[in-house]
Amino acid sequence: MVLTFLVAFLMTSSGCSTVGAMHGEVVRAFAPIGRYAGHWGIDVSQPLGATVRAVAPGLVTFSGSVAGRRSVTVTLGDTIRVSYSYLASTHRGHGDRIDIGDSIGTAGMHGGVPSVHVSLRIGGAYVNPRVLFRCLGPPGQGLRLAPSPAPYPHAGVRNTRRHIRSSTCSASGGGARCI
Repeated sequence: MVLTFLVAFLMTSSGCSTVGAMHGEVVRAFAPIGRYAGHWGIDVSQPLGATVRAVAPGLVTFSGSVAGRRSVTVTLGDTIRVSYSYLASTHRGHGDRIDIGDSIGTAGMHGGVPSVHVSLRIGGAYVNPRVLFRCLGPPGQGLRLAPSPAPYPHAGVRNTRRHIRSSTCSASGGGARCI
């Protein structure tokens, strides 16, 4: 979760706006099921043929067809990948450097709806790509990028000397020796 927060913090601009000029309603939410089923990204409504812009900087590591749909994948560092799918055309090829807001391609269709599919992978795990957006919806309704910390449990009396030493301490030769 800390890495997700860090990615979101580094890639979002100040204020309430979407990053990379990809504005639109989420028409299909992130809903993974099991290991392979479900929906592993979000679909953002875009007018057919509209320019799709990068929501994150990085290096294009894939530009081609996946299951008959044009896609572009941008890699940030070694382990973070943002993929854009349902593209009508692509403007970037393997090895291109991308900045936030750069053109990736044009929006296509999926299921009769003009949209772009955006997915986010950190390491080998898919993460809800909404963390890539500062705000989705009216101003003042920004996304919570990290959960609120759990309150410290205050039940009972707290022993402040607890866990100072490891449990492998032994007394020998005039003092305690801890490993």
